[in-house]
Amino acid sequence: MSRDEFPRIRRRLLLAWLALLALLAASALTARLHLGAGNLLVSLGIAFVKFAIVAAVFMGLRERHLLPRIALVASLLALVVLGLLSGVDLWVRRDEATRWQPPQVLPRPGPQPEKAASSYIPAARLPT
Repeated sequence: MSRDEFPRIRRRLLLAWLALLALLAASALTARLHLGAGNLLVSLGIAFVKFAIVAAVFMGLRERHLLPRIALVASLLALVVLGLLSGVDLWVRRDEATRWQPPQVLPRPGPQPEKAASSYIPAARLPT
């Protein structure tokens, strides 16, 4: 890096850092809003912009060779395919209630303790 390039690179890094801070504030503010399904879309949009800034500026993908870019595109396509498959699974799956049965009581292993017959008095025979 030459002496002439340093102010340009410093300015670019500073702008990227400020943009990431602004996007952090935006995601914190939108988390407090009640937009329903819109919260997900806004959050994903902000996350994508953050990713693009980090990939372009800090990872230096703009100046790299072709192979890291191809790897990035392939991994993004794999994420899109996995997201689509998850969405199709949720869309096709039926929401059926499962059958419930009460838990079964299993006997304790080993010898069973003896019940004392004299301490048990049926409720009908209690003295009044």
